[in-house]
Amino acid sequence: MKKIKVTLTPEQIQCLKSQIFNDKEPGTLLKDFSTLLDFIGSTGIPVSGKNHLIAIKLLPQLNQLISHPLDMKLKRLQQKSFPHINGLYLLLRASGLTQIALEKKETKLMLDNKVLADWKSMNQTERYFALFHTWWLRGSAEIIGESSRDYYNGLYDSLNFFLNTLGDGLSVKDKPYDFDYFRYSPGFHNMALMELFGFIRIEQDAV
Repeated sequence: MKKIKVTLTPEQIQCLKSQIFNDKEPGTLLKDFSTLLDFIGSTGIPVSGKNHLIAIKLLPQLNQLISHPLDMKLKRLQQKSFPHINGLYLLLRASGLTQIALEKKETKLMLDNKVLADWKSMNQTERYFALFHTWWLRGSAEIIGESSRDYYNGLYDSLNFFLNTLGDGLSVKDKPYDFDYFRYSPGFHNMALMELFGFIRIEQDAV
């Protein structure tokens, strides 16, 4: 495989040097990822048997703990009903920080203490780029029970959408047909990750 060498401009280098990485900048990724780790805790949480998604009964509680909670009025909730949770969960599973265990006939998601120790040894900047690297190389939608295209990944689709479609902003209210399009490319969970990483801002209209 041919290696691609990327050279950053002085302006790009300066931008990276001046960027702050913490719980609020450039997005709330690190804060919300830490919230998810704390939510799982030392005892783990129950997950579904098929795709090992977070138990439905826990979703409303976790939704209220993250930085971008959604006011969901659906009667039959699913993990994908909460794009930010879905995106965070994709990163979590792809990162290797968790493992699936069977405890008293219940399937649970447990933290891997060895990998968790490595995570805790990182500073904020290292954590941000570790998750970015995870999204880029291992962020397959199959992790969250969605179909995946081998020749694209979530990050590629998201950046392509961001550069070619968003422009100065896009309103689903003005173009409601785009709402269904988002489900497939780049996907609601990837749009949520774009916001969590600090690339875009999503504004929710009052219903």
